[in-house]
Amino acid sequence: MLSVLAINANTSIEQIMQMNNLSSPDLIKYGETLYIPYVIEGEDLKYATAAVYYQTGTDLNAFAQK
Repeated sequence: MLSVLAINANTSIEQIMQMNNLSSPDLIKYGETLYIPYVIEGEDLKYATAAVYYQTGTDLNAFAQK
């Protein structure tokens, strides 16, 4: 799971583990919040305009529009 998240965020498993104080990539619990450090390359910075945080209970369609 962490490898897929790392690839999608252009980061490493180690960075995700460090940010979340994980001792093993295999010890993620269901429902646990993970913080993912997204790395945006210089050429893609023009597309990065805002950070949006999902709150439990938020309508997914409304979240996607943000």
